[in-house]
Amino acid sequence: MRPRRRRRGKPRDAARRVVSARNRPDRAPPIRAGRAGSIFKSLRQDRWKLIIAASVSFMFGYPVFCKLDSLVTHDIRQYGGVYVADLRAMADFNLDQIDGQTSDIPLAFRKLDGKRVELAGQMWCPLDAAGQVRSFDLCYSITNCCFRGPPQTQHFVHVSVPPGAAVRPMQGIVCVTGTLHVEVERSGGAVISVYRMDAERVSQR
Repeated sequence: MRPRRRRRGKPRDAARRVVSARNRPDRAPPIRAGRAGSIFKSLRQDRWKLIIAASVSFMFGYPVFCKLDSLVTHDIRQYGGVYVADLRAMADFNLDQIDGQTSDIPLAFRKLDGKRVELAGQMWCPLDAAGQVRSFDLCYSITNCCFRGPPQTQHFVHVSVPPGAAVRPMQGIVCVTGTLHVEVERSGGAVISVYRMDAERVSQR
């Protein structure tokens, strides 16, 4: 007896079941992830690499940015009608202590002449008989200015206290706001002053 040959193809009722399964939402075939899905998957896998790369970029890029910003702005910021300047940047230029001229002062600092400026530094001052401060010199660091080679006149801002104002000697960092005057003054054949300020407010930081 010859064996019966199997019919090729799927039975009709099986084909119907496949079609009905495809149309049912709870048994829908899974959707393949597209290109966006593959990108997100790759980012999840490499997230630590991205974090490390961002950290390294910040560590090396931020100091470079700060240096470039300092070179462009000379560490001068304007807040309303007051300019906030950095004393160390103001002192960081070469000036002949005998024949120096006002034109030797960097232009960015010369533009502060006559402006209301806020400076922060250390107070170097003599006292009067009543123990009050009538005028004082402000510098970014007494140690660096006065004990590491001859002091330079551009390292100091001579501050005049308004008549009748009571200013006491202060240790540490002092904030001074007032009108800044920028011009080389000389006496006895040498430069004696570059920066002078008429103080409006003196406070301890």
